[in-house]
Amino acid sequence: MTTSVWLNAAAFLRIPQDPDRKTPKNKQGEKPNFAEMPDPLDGTRLHPQDYEFARKMAVDALEVDEEDYSDEHPSAVVTMFMKADERTREKQLKALSLDDFAQNLLTTQREKKRMTLDLIHEELLHPFIDKRPPFVGPDAWEVMTMLTGETTKSLMPGLMIPVQVVRIKQSAALVRLSSNMEATLEAYHFVDEGEQPVPIERLVKPGQVVNTVISEVDPVTFKVQLHARPSVLQTSDKHIRNVGPDPYYDTTSAYRDNLALERRRKQINNQARRVIKHPNFHNMRSKEAEEYLSKQQRGDVVIRPSSHGSNHLAVTWKVDKGIYQHIGWLYWAGRPCKLLMHSNQTFLRSQSIPMIPWLGIYIALDKTGHIPILMS
Repeated sequence: MTTSVWLNAAAFLRIPQDPDRKTPKNKQGEKPNFAEMPDPLDGTRLHPQDYEFARKMAVDALEVDEEDYSDEHPSAVVTMFMKADERTREKQLKALSLDDFAQNLLTTQREKKRMTLDLIHEELLHPFIDKRPPFVGPDAWEVMTMLTGETTKSLMPGLMIPVQVVRIKQSAALVRLSSNMEATLEAYHFVDEGEQPVPIERLVKPGQVVNTVISEVDPVTFKVQLHARPSVLQTSDKHIRNVGPDPYYDTTSAYRDNLALERRRKQINNQARRVIKHPNFHNMRSKEAEEYLSKQQRGDVVIRPSSHGSNHLAVTWKVDKGIYQHIGWLYWAGRPCKLLMHSNQTFLRSQSIPMIPWLGIYIALDKTGHIPILMS
């Protein structure tokens, strides 16, 4: 395994540690080969590049001096820390300030290690713990839902459901639900208690759709018991189908919003329709203008009233198929607006302000210099 592969895969590898393994003795004067010794951090999810932070955290938690263990394995203090019980380790780590530790690393080494320190804290307490919850097998209803799509709500006792008669055999009708589950209807299922049943052949035929009521469901055997008693079918199952109000629904805000919407609707209906003699002017809203322009040529324009009031105008033009641009709104400082198809006045294009020059629409002033005119 190359160094690059090792560095990429080290955090996902777990090397089990033998707590009873003894450190081999070296000859006198020979330095110990720490590479051949087990490292307790190899049994965690920590990356080897972060081992030094874990060792520093263990030293601070035990409140020992690193120099006292300079001749031993680099993770000797970690080994001492891991031998303590979980409660002691948790108490020792709780006394540390990870925020100060992370700030110190950011200041001195310019490394952002706050999340890494949380991982180290967790691994020193529970090395390589399986965070997945215990596996729990599906119950009978969950199995039934996975195979048929039916749930406790769709097969609730008392619920009315339509079924289709598949065939009639031995004075019983085999019916099929919408989920392809099958059930059996006997002749006595079609009459009320105390009444004489009628032969099943006279009541239903193959292919017929019958309204039934669920009486009982056994999810273990996938059996559904149905009946079609007239007295029950005449009643409604709204009490089952109705959904109760949402306890978190803000009725006060909803009522206030509905009042504002109603006032806005009345205001729009009471607004007088503006009449402006211009071929491109239409009393439309933005959506209506887009719908109108969808059938027109590219570059066509609709001049329409603005929702900001009678002294405003808006222009919608078709850029391309399905693309429209709404040119803001024109504010005339409370003065009326005149729309002219052609400039037969004493205005010059050089004195006008271009609004949509590529469509030939300009803004100018009349002789008094006060009344704005939209020229095309």
